[in-house]
Amino acid sequence: ESAVGNFLAVLTFGKLLSNYPLGWLADHKGRRWVLRLATLGWVATALFSLGILALARAGLLTRFAFPGYWLAYPLFVLVALFSPADWVAGQNLLLDLAPEDDRPLYLGFANTVLGLALLSSGLAGGLVDWLGLSALFAAAVVVNLLAWYFLGRLAPQPAIT
Repeated sequence: ESAVGNFLAVLTFGKLLSNYPLGWLADHKGRRWVLRLATLGWVATALFSLGILALARAGLLTRFAFPGYWLAYPLFVLVALFSPADWVAGQNLLLDLAPEDDRPLYLGFANTVLGLALLSSGLAGGLVDWLGLSALFAAAVVVNLLAWYFLGRLAPQPAIT
C-alpha cells in the first residue's frame, strides 16, 4: 500500500517539476520539438515496461536484492516527465497551425477526436485480454514512433525568443 502512495507522489511531483522545463523548451525549441521528445519518452517508457515484463516472465524479479516493484519507480518518473508535454505543447501547437478564423472549429474537432480516443481506451483492456501486455506495450511503441514521424513532417513553428 505504501508503494501506491509513493507512486502517486512521484507522479505528482514529477509532473510539477517537469512543467517548467517543458514550457521553456516549447518556447525556445518549439512545440513540435517538445512533442517529438515526448513521443520518444513514451517509446522509452513502453520499452522499459516490456523489459520489466520479460524479467517477470523469466522469474528474475525475485532474484534482486530489492523488491521487484521498485522497478516501477523509473516508469512513474518517465510518465511524470512526459505527461505534461501534451498540455504544454499539444494544444498550443494546434493553435499555431489553425487559421485564426477557424481556431474554434479546429479545437472542437480535436477535442472530439481526443474524447473518442479516451472512450476507446477500454479497447486496450481487450487487447491485453486477447494478446497480453506485451502486445499493448508493443502497440504503444509503434503508435509513438508513428507520431514522432508525422510530427516531423509538420512545418516547424517559430520559437519564442
